[in-house]
Amino acid sequence: MKKFLSILAAVGLTATTSTAVVACATESKTATVDATAKTATLKLDAKEAKKLGLIKDAPKTSADGDNTGAGDGKDKPTTPPAGDGGSTGTPITAKYVAGDNTKAVADKIGDATITVTGFDKFDANTGEVTLTFTATAEVKKGKKIKVTFSKQDDSNKKTLDAKLDKDLPATGTPEAPKA
Repeated sequence: MKKFLSILAAVGLTATTSTAVVACATESKTATVDATAKTATLKLDAKEAKKLGLIKDAPKTSADGDNTGAGDGKDKPTTPPAGDGGSTGTPITAKYVAGDNTKAVADKIGDATITVTGFDKFDANTGEVTLTFTATAEVKKGKKIKVTFSKQDDSNKKTLDAKLDKDLPATGTPEAPKA
């Protein structure tokens, strides 16, 4: 009986661990292919972009130094001082700023090297980020492009699976780096 209970406990522990791993799986989103432009695009809303570390909330600053962000009426957007090298003197009102993840690497699919761009550009008011994918060889409809976003030192890794809605045509072979 003891042996049976220990086997049952081991199976239960394994099942619990497996469930936790499945629960942490990367979310899959659909990328829209433009065959003429030979690109695929994927729009992320602010919540998704924040989860991937591409953006974060703008710091709450105030001209009165209160800085509580508590909605007490004392917080006002900070106006950059005049003569600060390009200041317009207008209040800073952006809701989002760049996140910590400034690097994107996509897994290779067969012979296709996938390039991801646009992850470093976002709408400061809505937080939307539009990713653009290109491939050196054709990638078939339904294939998933796994993209890993991270800091430059490869820490803070977050992943996204982009599923293609149509075949992504090849853009050609990437140029070799110049020495």
